[in-house]
Amino acid sequence: MLKAFLFIHQRCRLSAILIVLLGATQTAIAETPIIPVVPSSPENIVQVRGKESVVQELNMGPDATELWHKLQHLVANLDDIQDFSKLVKLFNLTITDPVDAVSAKKPGFQGRNDIKNYMMKQVGYGITPDFQDKNKRVVKFSVYLYLDNICISSSEVRRVYGKGVIGIPTGVSQYLYSDTTGLRFSEAYGKQTPQGRNAPLIFSYMSSGCLESVDFQQPVIE
Repeated sequence: MLKAFLFIHQRCRLSAILIVLLGATQTAIAETPIIPVVPSSPENIVQVRGKESVVQELNMGPDATELWHKLQHLVANLDDIQDFSKLVKLFNLTITDPVDAVSAKKPGFQGRNDIKNYMMKQVGYGITPDFQDKNKRVVKFSVYLYLDNICISSSEVRRVYGKGVIGIPTGVSQYLYSDTTGLRFSEAYGKQTPQGRNAPLIFSYMSSGCLESVDFQQPVIE
């Protein structure tokens, strides 16, 4: 019995010592400054409006890559926005209203706000008046991305589609149109009015350079 008591006593002492050591180690870790590792290659620095700007490489990840490829598929098949069921299938959209609740085949102006997707913060679909001819209609499909989950860079979009017609918020100097780095801006592609209205495709970006939203638009096929 004495041996058993001594064994338990020793184990308790060892446990106490271990707890003290662990506490001391955690304190040492907390107080130890983090030493940055020397970069293996120099920064890629360019000049933007007279200031230094680091150009970085971005790996968007498999989920974002899949979504980006689906967006490209829709751009190549823009007529598909006339049929909402095709969009549901392409993007795996979750809806609560009937799939044909809004349809280009129905008369009048319509809209729906029941669309969800885990990669998209907001999704819109509707039939609205044509900006240039109020007697005509256009079908619109818009997606706003969850920027916590995805970053498709403006350089990646331009790699695929080139440079579009740039739009910058009112009040920003016109000379900035030549270099949009660090600015909120949009780029319109396809036939449109001089103001960029009624463009069939518009990419809009955050100041970080990540794609925030994509707007698709087409005249309704009556």
